[in-house]
Amino acid sequence: MTNAGFSDYLFDGLADPTITVVRGCSYTFNVDALGHPFLIKSVQGIGVANAYNDGVVNNGVAQGVITWDVSLAAPDPLFYNCQFHAPMTGEFNVIDPM
Repeated sequence: MTNAGFSDYLFDGLADPTITVVRGCSYTFNVDALGHPFLIKSVQGIGVANAYNDGVVNNGVAQGVITWDVSLAAPDPLFYNCQFHAPMTGEFNVIDPM
């Protein structure tokens, strides 16, 4: 995942997509967005308040790897935000395993 200036996070070239994650599964985010710390959050917004850290390692890195073991009790929805730039945001659609 990279960034497009101060406006978007790019996932495989897509700007701020909604990302579906499955409870009980693990995910890895390779973050390369210098100056744009990537946070998984329970409430959308800048800053570090409401960071969602349950099962998350390295939440808030701008360069590096974030791993997330999605809890079976994870709420839906969750969000991602840049710590500093409000336009850089999106949603996690959290679903049950099939």
